[in-house]
Amino acid sequence: MLFIFVLPAMQVILFCLAIGREPREMKFGVVNNEIPWNASCDVVEGCGASNLSCKFLDQLPKDMLSLISYDDVEMAIDDIHKGEIWGYLEFSANFSTAMVERGLAGNLADNFTIYNSRVNVQMDMTSSFFYSLG
Repeated sequence: MLFIFVLPAMQVILFCLAIGREPREMKFGVVNNEIPWNASCDVVEGCGASNLSCKFLDQLPKDMLSLISYDDVEMAIDDIHKGEIWGYLEFSANFSTAMVERGLAGNLADNFTIYNSRVNVQMDMTSSFFYSLG
């Protein structure tokens, strides 16, 4: 009788302790074309519309992600293929301006504004190959 009630409960508890944890300090690349390559990403308090990419990056959970800066997308993709990072975020050169224009234009924003106000994300999808086989 003990095995019927206690053993399944113990299995669930042990499974959740071993598998169900939040990821910590995942290495993730950032290609921020909005700021010069040698400048730091300074966040100015308030509701100004400059350096919105830096404000976005500042809001990401720091205990979960470890951000690594890259100069260009090719370097970030190479590190994804090497298994050094899990993925990368890319911001366009006029991200803040495009975000403001997109907010003001709403549904009437042109394709150029929509394209430049996106955050491009590429993830390491090598493990999805194994899922597609099963």
